[in-house]
Amino acid sequence: MRTSIFILILFAGIFICDLNTQAQQISSEEYSIDSVIYKHTLSGGILIHNRGFGLQVTKGKNLNASKNRFYEASLVNTKSPKQIRSINPYYPNSKSFVYGKLNEFFILRGGMGYTHVLNRKPYWGGVELRTHYSGGFSLGLAKPVYFYVNKSATTNTYETQRFEPGLYIYEVVGRAPFTRGFGEMGFHPGIFLKGGVAFEFGPVKSRINSLEMGAIVDLFINEVQLMADNNPKNVFLAFYLSYRFGKRYNIY
Repeated sequence: MRTSIFILILFAGIFICDLNTQAQQISSEEYSIDSVIYKHTLSGGILIHNRGFGLQVTKGKNLNASKNRFYEASLVNTKSPKQIRSINPYYPNSKSFVYGKLNEFFILRGGMGYTHVLNRKPYWGGVELRTHYSGGFSLGLAKPVYFYVNKSATTNTYETQRFEPGLYIYEVVGRAPFTRGFGEMGFHPGIFLKGGVAFEFGPVKSRINSLEMGAIVDLFINEVQLMADNNPKNVFLAFYLSYRFGKRYNIY
């Protein structure tokens, strides 16, 4: 309940800031006093959140001096907060593993959104504050996790298998190769909603250097289970911090 209230407050704040920005938009003439007016933006970056990390790319167009419409794509991994990495001390060459893990989960997102300038940085540089919100389609990719297991105390013959009830932690030698299980990958279509604030810095108007923070909610049609002791679910909430770099440019 507290998480839901926080999300509502966050997006309500973004919406209010958006209205305030539109009421106090900076005119194109004011913006062009000390710089060229750039119509297009292209940037990429890295994103970390409370359940993993990923990459993102954004392409946008300035609709006016304070509003930008953009299209974005990102790929992130998502972990269960309950997973703990272990190693079997009885096997000297064993690899680390997460006992009870059922699936590696990745989220591929593609959508559209808007950015609004709250305050313009001065001509010598400084920090520019922006709000942004976006939404679109999500595709969850659940790849089964396999382990090397030794069920014989005398032969040390390993086999690969998924986690199942009755598999003891001391039987697990380590994780199987990451590529194991790609042919069994499950697909979970859905939608996402994202919002936050961005702090852009640097004196060069044609370059983008930005720190962003906010929240992302993914809602999938069918449920996915990450850990054996977790209930399957179809709603994933993440709080993120990202760094974007890129350029502003014109097409002549």
